[in-house]
Amino acid sequence: MSDLFLATANTPNTPQYPPQIGNPSFFFGEGTNDLQIGPDNDFTLVQDLAKTTQDVQKILLTEQGTNVLFPYYGTLLQSMVGEKMNPNIISGQVQDQITTALQMLYLLTQNDPNPAQVVQTLRTLTTQIQSETNIISTLTVVAASGQEITTGISVGNI
Repeated sequence: MSDLFLATANTPNTPQYPPQIGNPSFFFGEGTNDLQIGPDNDFTLVQDLAKTTQDVQKILLTEQGTNVLFPYYGTLLQSMVGEKMNPNIISGQVQDQITTALQMLYLLTQNDPNPAQVVQTLRTLTTQIQSETNIISTLTVVAASGQEITTGISVGNI
């Protein structure tokens, strides 16, 4: 049995994708999709620390329950959008949702043979109340390889 590979006609330094309405980097070029167009204008996969960053952002932005195969994947942060926020309560709820989501991500990635793609430790998590309807959390996680990534999420009306 062989693997399926996708390939494009390869002319170095020449974009191979057809023109699209909007910005093509939205689809392939900004590192937010699993499938990217590499420097040789061929398809390549996001991997290593870029994949870890993508995995963290994806689990934080996914509404819990929307993935039927993994019903506990994601957070309930979306339900807080538009709600008036009590700063004494909401900060703890946001941090709890992020921590729980990262624990789930660890369970899903712990057997990955690439240690840069395994979220192992939550190093820092800070939460700032921007207004009574907006909160921003910034977090730093450490991959099993020892490399760190810092990302964040904004909950509420921006």
